[in-house]
Amino acid sequence: VQRITELLDIELNLQTKAGEGSAFQLVLEVGDPAQAEIAEVNSPVENNLDGLFVLVIDDEAEARLAMEGLLLSWSCEVMLASSGAEAVQQLEEYGQRPDIIISDFRLRVNENGGDAIHAIKQHFNINVPAIIITGDTAPEQLREIDKLQLPALHKPCKPAELKALLHTLTN
Repeated sequence: VQRITELLDIELNLQTKAGEGSAFQLVLEVGDPAQAEIAEVNSPVENNLDGLFVLVIDDEAEARLAMEGLLLSWSCEVMLASSGAEAVQQLEEYGQRPDIIISDFRLRVNENGGDAIHAIKQHFNINVPAIIITGDTAPEQLREIDKLQLPALHKPCKPAELKALLHTLTN
């Protein structure tokens, strides 16, 4: 939360009392709707991800759906799974292999994104590029991610960074 508020330049206040709970306060400036402008956003990477088949693995439904929406806006084909086993099952049923895998690092039941990616690559005997996305900031977790030798993006990842990485890994 602290990292996100710093990135967004939002003031965060916290009050906590042992045994009673915590209260969080975000301080935002009130904007003037009359001064709002619709700006055209230019991505440094052309929309050349048309038809890219992306497998997204995340144990949180909201995160999967958010990633799906972003990837669909780039004309990608998307498959969602909550674990490596679910991804293998869905890929078996679908009969097509992904062009790239995006996985959250921390999944449920002691599985991590590296485990899920490895299981898919082993099961289908494929060498498909993969990206780890993580919200972890603890040094021991970051060391574990580094050991995977996969590109990693930190939450909240910027769409332009993800798009550029997808382009680099698949072209």
